[in-house]
Amino acid sequence: MGRAHLGSLAELAGQARLVAAADVVEQRARDAAQAAGAELAVGDYRQLLDHVDAVLVALLHHLHHAVGVECLAAGKHVLMEKPLAVTDA
Repeated sequence: MGRAHLGSLAELAGQARLVAAADVVEQRARDAAQAAGAELAVGDYRQLLDHVDAVLVALLHHLHHAVGVECLAAGKHVLMEKPLAVTDA
């Protein structure tokens, strides 16, 4: 889903700037960063937290909570792809 969100971010030119892309498959991160003109591509999202003001979390649903909470704890604004959680608990 991350690639789908890149198009939406591109429409925000002048309002938002994509600084980094993260993917556990580093080549996908590099490809996404290059396509969007981002400065940084990393294999672990924690490597970009010192470089960004906000993150867009687009992951497998069961990973949303852990990654989102860690980004919030780092003081980042978080845009969470739906669903926010896999259960109602």
